[in-house]
Amino acid sequence: MSPTVSLIVPCYNHQDYVAQTLESLVRQTYPALELILMNDGSTDGSDAVIRGLQAVLEARFQRYVYVNKQNEGVTKTLNRSIEVAQGEFVFLFASDDLAEPDAIERLVSAIEARGPQCAVVCGESDFIDSRGRRISFDAHGEPSPAPTSGVPSTFVWLHTRNRAAFEPTRDFGSYRSFLQGNYMPTGILVRRAAMLSVGLYDTQQKLEDWAMWLKLSRRFEFAFVPSVLCHYRKHSSNTSTVNRRNLEMSMLEILLAERDHCDAANLLDDWYESVASYVDPRRPQLARVALSSSRVELPRLARALIHLKQKNLRFRLMRRVRRALDS
Repeated sequence: MSPTVSLIVPCYNHQDYVAQTLESLVRQTYPALELILMNDGSTDGSDAVIRGLQAVLEARFQRYVYVNKQNEGVTKTLNRSIEVAQGEFVFLFASDDLAEPDAIERLVSAIEARGPQCAVVCGESDFIDSRGRRISFDAHGEPSPAPTSGVPSTFVWLHTRNRAAFEPTRDFGSYRSFLQGNYMPTGILVRRAAMLSVGLYDTQQKLEDWAMWLKLSRRFEFAFVPSVLCHYRKHSSNTSTVNRRNLEMSMLEILLAERDHCDAANLLDDWYESVASYVDPRRPQLARVALSSSRVELPRLARALIHLKQKNLRFRLMRRVRRALDS
């Protein structure tokens, strides 16, 4: 018998996208699915769209739970959804993204092949716009209708492009790799028991997902399926677009809190290098927080900053050489 997967879909003001998202989940080839859908106080027509699909959702899923509630924020909504879920696995999915029909089937196969020590698995995601059209990026990071040579067009690739030694099949999901930031795409399958064992999402964190991956990667393995299984939608109301400055400060606060574990795990050099990336005159507020933290020894931070700049310079030179050879 196939283990049950609980689809966790929090929704907030996605009336234009939520029907497409749910339809992509209805079309999944994996049979044993339940859907936990929570509308977190949307002020648009999301509730009406969801209710219009009730018959289809009840017919497709072995269990369908819909909660239309007051706004509590994404972390509390995710925690409530995971607590309500009954599946062995949870599939975390945004209400504006899309999944390929075989996404969950392939993810379940991958995590079961790795065994119980593997708690998290995901595939690659590409990018779509508000109308569902695939988008790429130019050399300046702006959306482009056509791929640009040497510029990443998928999520993990884009978010790890400046890491000199990151290899997804080797490094994906390691605690050390998460010290440099979050690169997890959309559509993530997690063992529910593993999430419960490390504690659910921190409701005080703006970057609850990164904090969760740090916790899980201390104790469990992650797996990566190197195929595009989901599609991440970029539009004007994405949280990461709207609150960029606040998110950067939250990133630094999370990183500073990881010092003790890094010390115990013999990863202080990596930790200092990650903190050093925030010491940038273009971001003076972040730099001041990093330099004034009681967790930071300034001489060691200075050495890490020098090493980071040297490493980045070597990486940029090697990338230019590769581009020249490819042209």
